[in-house]
Amino acid sequence: MANRLRPALIAALAGLTGLLVLALLSILQLAHPEGRTAPKTIHVVTTSSVFADFIANVGGERVQVTSLVPAGADPHTWEPTPREIRAVSTADIFVYNGLGLELWAPRLIEAAGRPDLMTVELSQGLVPLELGEDDGHRGHAGEGNPHFWLDVTYAIHYVRRIQEALAAVDPSGLAYYQARADAYVAELEELDRWIFAQVEQIPPERRVLVTYHNAYAYMARRYGLEVAGFLVPNPDREPPAQVMAQLTRILRERQVPAVFVEPQVDARLAETLAREAGVRVGVLYTDSLTADVPTYVAMMRANAQTLVELLR
Repeated sequence: MANRLRPALIAALAGLTGLLVLALLSILQLAHPEGRTAPKTIHVVTTSSVFADFIANVGGERVQVTSLVPAGADPHTWEPTPREIRAVSTADIFVYNGLGLELWAPRLIEAAGRPDLMTVELSQGLVPLELGEDDGHRGHAGEGNPHFWLDVTYAIHYVRRIQEALAAVDPSGLAYYQARADAYVAELEELDRWIFAQVEQIPPERRVLVTYHNAYAYMARRYGLEVAGFLVPNPDREPPAQVMAQLTRILRERQVPAVFVEPQVDARLAETLAREAGVRVGVLYTDSLTADVPTYVAMMRANAQTLVELLR
């Protein structure tokens, strides 16, 4: 009897051993996911550290982001080198603003020699402020004012365009990009409400901006500010001689308490204007993040706090 049972017992034990081995392998696979095929990392090259922050917030760990223009530099005047051409030539996606912010971008795309490269112009689909609507900003290739992202609602438009592009290149990550974009948009919507609350602290008659560069038309329109004047329409231009006198008169007559500059530009002209009018100089961020404002949200919060501090 015992002899007849032994083969059956051995077979049962062998089957149980096989099940245990399979279970152990499954546990090891879960514990060490590197054994599975990891999703491909999407390489995105963009022109600005501001846009790189948008991309990183949506793309997370599935995306590697390269910003061509260094943090603290000015995309209006920066020029690409062969190193940047190589970076674009190996990218999966190239993201830029358009509307003449990066006059060098079309040349860079052509030099990269990648007909299959996905290019995303973030401002596409938006209607720029034209001559007469923003006090004459025509300094960006005659295309209108490109600085949409200083209105947070337009930044949300940029985020959604980035989400769509990433999902198109990496369809398996669609739900991942959707969830991250939704979470980031919720944060931006809260930021938008917070900025409104900050501007409310400034008396209506003092919500007036005089700036070095006319980058703030969308921010002013969104948050109830007025751009009364600016030194240059584009940072690569010198102001006409009469502009200094005109702005000095505006500052004095309207009792505007400050002139605002960007950290990446030469502030000497604005400082001269401020001395002539007897007002202060403040810093508002636009085209680039810095060590002090390493994210878009931090940048916009710093701008709102500066406005309250100098205009209230």
